[in-house]
Amino acid sequence: MNCPDCHKEMKHGWLAMFNPILWLNFVVWQPLKPGYVRFSAPKESERVIVPKAGGRGCPKAWICTACKTVTFSYAIENLD
Repeated sequence: MNCPDCHKEMKHGWLAMFNPILWLNFVVWQPLKPGYVRFSAPKESERVIVPKAGGRGCPKAWICTACKTVTFSYAIENLD
């Protein structure tokens, strides 16, 4: 896959989270810039990584180390 920004070849891998307390972690996309104090995700947010035991729930991703771009799909068929 070629990078959408610089058009160089991207490497395939996975996005992952490293924390033993799984039920407290998730990554969201949100339309608002994050603030310093936040106790919950905004209403319009979308969970893109919800880690599960054994490394499950991580989306496949492509990274461009040249321009520091990462692309991924969090569709169920792209989760491991």
